[in-house]
Amino acid sequence: MPICKMLLSVAVLASFSVVFAADAPKEDAVKEEVKKLQGKWQVTAFIDSSEEAAPAAEIENMTFEFKEDRLTMRKDKDDPGREMKYKLDVSKKLKAIDINMGGTEASEGIYKLDGEVLTICVIAGGRNGKAAARPAEFKASKRDIYTLFVLKKFKS
Repeated sequence: MPICKMLLSVAVLASFSVVFAADAPKEDAVKEEVKKLQGKWQVTAFIDSSEEAAPAAEIENMTFEFKEDRLTMRKDKDDPGREMKYKLDVSKKLKAIDINMGGTEASEGIYKLDGEVLTICVIAGGRNGKAAARPAEFKASKRDIYTLFVLKKFKS
């Protein structure tokens, strides 16, 4: 093999190694964040796109439960729940969460984890086939149809 081809091959392999090496810390950060979310969370505040907070009686038994890459939302203790897949992106300034509701239906959002408090703001409802912008702040919105959840982790 001529030396030029060999050097080019080494350069290409080295560039792939750099790309894969750069992804490793990101993957580790996602795994660490997923680990922090595991378990059951009590909804302490729920503000839908009407911008009105749900009454305390309505959310007193509403929970989110994270198990690996799955999220189960329950409206009350008798609700078997709705299981969905979720995916995190911790590389953004506002950490991103995408929740796959099943099929092609997905909701993009942002989240922050502060100790035992988890705040999630997600796009809610349809946009007549148009893509909506991911929330840029933790605030429910009529105009943008954003929903806000504040959750507290159950003590194990």
